[in-house]
Amino acid sequence: MPPMPYSYYAKMTDQDLDTLITYLRTIPPHPVSE
Repeated sequence: MPPMPYSYYAKMTDQDLDTLITYLRTIPPHPVSE
């Protein structure tokens, strides 16, 4: 798998995208120091 698989995203269905977004929203934010 390439590091930035843009071509894979082009083949995703609406359901795939919804599932991906739902998953990403479950990941806690990464702390950033100022």
